[in-house]
Amino acid sequence: MTLSIVEAFLSAGADLHRSSDGWSALTIALKGGHFAVAELLVSRGAQLSERDREELTSLAARVLKLGAED
Repeated sequence: MTLSIVEAFLSAGADLHRSSDGWSALTIALKGGHFAVAELLVSRGAQLSERDREELTSLAARVLKLGAED
């Protein structure tokens, strides 16, 4: 997913707090290693402390992914 596509979705009014399957957009970006997208989402109001469908915060999801990569 490119940054310009995410910018277009946000400009069109996309909800950055939840996707249809319960994951936050920020969690999806961080778990996928899309840091520029994550930075954009935070600049538009996404919260690192927001909990997703598994009650993980976006920050915790990224830390868990980093631990799995070791």
